[in-house]
Amino acid sequence: MNTPRPTILVIDDDEDVRQSFIYYLEDLNYKVLAAENGQVGLELFEHQGADLVLVDLRMPEMDGLEVLAHITYTSPDTPQIVVSGTGVISDAVEALHRGAWDYLLKPIEDLSVLAHVVETSLEKSRLKRENRQYQEHLEQMVAKQTQELKQANAHLQENELQFRSILDNIQTGIVIVEMKSLKIVYANPTAGRMAGKPVEEIVNSHCRDIFGPIGESGWTFSDPDQGIESLERFMITADKKQIPILTTINHTVYRDRECLLASIFDLSEQKRAEADKAALETHLRRSQKMEALGTLAGGIAHDFNNILGAIIGYAELCYLDLDDPDHPFYQRLKSILHAANRAKELVAQILTFSRIQEHILTPVSIAPIVKEALKLLNASLPAHIELTQRIASYEQVLADPAQIHQVIMNLCTNAYHAMEEKGGLLTVSLCSVVLDRKTYISHANLPPGNYLELIVADTGTGMSAAVLEKIFDPYFTTKDKNKGTGLGLSVVHGIVKSYAGAITVNSTPGKGTSVHVLLPATDESAEIKEGTPNRLPRGSEKIILVDDEKDLVDIGSQMLDKLGYDVTGVVGSLEALKIFKQSPQRFDLVITDLNMPTMAGNQLTEEMIRIRPDIPIIICTGFSERFDEKRARMLGVRKVIMKPMAVNILAQAVRDVLDES
Repeated sequence: MNTPRPTILVIDDDEDVRQSFIYYLEDLNYKVLAAENGQVGLELFEHQGADLVLVDLRMPEMDGLEVLAHITYTSPDTPQIVVSGTGVISDAVEALHRGAWDYLLKPIEDLSVLAHVVETSLEKSRLKRENRQYQEHLEQMVAKQTQELKQANAHLQENELQFRSILDNIQTGIVIVEMKSLKIVYANPTAGRMAGKPVEEIVNSHCRDIFGPIGESGWTFSDPDQGIESLERFMITADKKQIPILTTINHTVYRDRECLLASIFDLSEQKRAEADKAALETHLRRSQKMEALGTLAGGIAHDFNNILGAIIGYAELCYLDLDDPDHPFYQRLKSILHAANRAKELVAQILTFSRIQEHILTPVSIAPIVKEALKLLNASLPAHIELTQRIASYEQVLADPAQIHQVIMNLCTNAYHAMEEKGGLLTVSLCSVVLDRKTYISHANLPPGNYLELIVADTGTGMSAAVLEKIFDPYFTTKDKNKGTGLGLSVVHGIVKSYAGAITVNSTPGKGTSVHVLLPATDESAEIKEGTPNRLPRGSEKIILVDDEKDLVDIGSQMLDKLGYDVTGVVGSLEALKIFKQSPQRFDLVITDLNMPTMAGNQLTEEMIRIRPDIPIIICTGFSERFDEKRARMLGVRKVIMKPMAVNILAQAVRDVLDES
């Protein structure tokens, strides 16, 4: 049976925006309805319905806020996502107040963000429907069982024999309590099973032996005129455990004595289901929070990379113009470039946290990174914590330097917090180890071979076995809220596993903790292409440079011009495609940004290769969730350069691609 395609209603007065959304969402197998204003959109929604609504805020005749309010009133479970060109905070707040589930700013440079928000909202809507159906099912079950009990009680009053037969076989616990003595005069087998006691032990015992002290358990006895009373209580089992129950109590006459008949429902399964539901909702909220943080981090990183590109680019242009190392500006420019590159590394770490950055692994010597990280850490350590390092290996591993730095800082910070109160010794070791077939099983099933082992040990508080089992769980932390989020070790674990390594932890309460990280050693050597202002590879070929940021086009054009190339700088992909179509054979190389409005760099690449299949293309990007070297090669791209671009990297990449062509 084929699952029907979800229907998405797009309401926007901009035809280009509507069409771009329609093409993209239909490619993702959604059924799309479109409306040019709010009034038409509501008519479509009322007559044809929709599983999700994308709505602009500023529209003629009826704006997006009125649409939000109407759909929220008539169909509160339908996800509504605002896609607006205004970034005014008050608009976003009002939209959320009117029922919006999410808020996206136009232009959406990477439509995969839209796809992700749509998919997440549809899933959330599905979960809400399932939860509501589950709650209705539970209510129907309770109502059905209550109704069955009412009917059973009516028959019990007519015939005691039939009464006893039903009570002995019903799957609901039944006890009868004498009003005056509060002693149990009857209990059916189900009540005995629930209490974990033979029926003979329950009968003639005081009701508090089963339901606890009257005052504590809330066991009350209504006046006969008040009718049936239902309350949630606890039943005390034979092993002194408490199980949650629902008791329905009414007055009856049993063997000529005024009594209370209590029907007992075991709520254990229901409580577990409610707990599972609450846990699922909590996980969903956390997932949505992390997704929002990731989207925010990606957007900030993209813009920040463009700013850094301008800073690094203009600084390097000035650097190239200075032939005299003794010039007073020479050292200042060098310092600017150093600071900008540190900022570039910080952006890379932000993208790592948000799971956006696709890291390119290269041979890396860990020893210098350890020394640099410990140098930074040592400056902030209090006097009562001593730091010792034992670097005994300079072997390389396939890794990303920024992630290795993140691993070291996270592990050392945890060790520091463990000794913060009483002080102690923090020891960081790096050594080479060889795992053979006899030892690999004891090292997390790593295959035999050469490994680099990083050990971070402290003499702090240590951890119990129960805590050790959870340390790699996301959000689990034993620290105060201002000292940890519970993400540090889970991120470290993810990084180590992605490098085909292993991480193990040994800890003793009161004595300290040691963390062992094993990473496969590599014989590969890093290809160093640093270049200097006077030794940069040059050329004279014709290049078309495309970006949606004018500053980056100007900087790149000047860099390439200084390297001898004939450069045509173009702002915007559509204009670049127009120029290329006029004379495809004029250019020897295309350099284009990936994330651009209207037409992304990968789409521009497809169009240019369709016109001229042999044209070499380089794509530049600050980040992309769905674009990497492998996809670039499949598309026909010769090389991918990460922004912001340094002149030496740009010069070498251009020369490599041109020489290969």
